[in-house]
Amino acid sequence: MDRFWISPDHWIEPFRLTGEEARHCGRVMRKREGDLIELFDGQGRWARGRIASIARDEIEINPIESGESPLLHPRIEIAVGIPKGKTFDLIIQKAVELGVDAIQPILSEQGMVKISPDDAPKKRSKWEKVALEACKQCGQNVIPTISLPVELPDYLENSNKDSLMLVGALLPGVVPMREALVVKSRVFVGVFEVIRKPTPNTPNT
Repeated sequence: MDRFWISPDHWIEPFRLTGEEARHCGRVMRKREGDLIELFDGQGRWARGRIASIARDEIEINPIESGESPLLHPRIEIAVGIPKGKTFDLIIQKAVELGVDAIQPILSEQGMVKISPDDAPKKRSKWEKVALEACKQCGQNVIPTISLPVELPDYLENSNKDSLMLVGALLPGVVPMREALVVKSRVFVGVFEVIRKPTPNTPNT
């Protein structure tokens, strides 16, 4: 079933698609009166209904059923270095499919991507559209928050020190994420690499 987004501020019955979403529904998807579609507000609420009327920039939908998706716990945020090309779009898509709550783009000294402060809002707006489209495709009803790009030291300085933070690493002796979560009492709360005690067969890094 085709899905369309209504902002939380306009989540009012009878539902109405306006602007770009209405044009996409009527002109691109060629929906007609009586067609069944699904709606979501990006914060967990969803509804299914039939199109009652179609105007140039507004489509009215009569709801048949509605509900709210429960928020998943624990809350998951990923901080990812921005790669070149469209790879970051794919990262966002997969993060949406996995139910990530927040995405923090990271600018790194080793990275080839440079984003000026003036261009950052435009980049975030583009990434938010990627996340929205991914939600439509995979059925997620919660759109993850995407922050403006920051450098890693700034992110670490402002991050929640009471949360469990894991750093992905391709090093000998690292602990798989599942094991790290099970034995989290062995690690400190903060940014860390979870390293198993060296064994005779595991070089000490």
